[in-house]
Amino acid sequence: MDLGLEDRICVVTGSTAGIGLETARLLAAEGARVVVNGRDPDRVERARAEAGAALGVACDLSEPGAAGGTRGRDDRGTRACRMPGEQRRRGATRSASRS
Repeated sequence: MDLGLEDRICVVTGSTAGIGLETARLLAAEGARVVVNGRDPDRVERARAEAGAALGVACDLSEPGAAGGTRGRDDRGTRACRMPGEQRRRGATRSASRS
């Protein structure tokens, strides 16, 4: 099935397991540039790799201001996500194949 999603950006929240992960996987299979999200950086990275997503963002989107808090990068291409009440948290990882 062609949903016309080639190179479209699709953000799937809560996508480290279950329906969210499967949705991310299906969107990536349709050619979309998928962004997966969850609270735990390790689970986000696993989901990013498993779904073939272009980007993973680890932060709790139920917290006000969390989505706007990405800062800097480390040597893996990981972004730091400033979270309310936290100094720094590892966050977004970019796939080497879809930079």
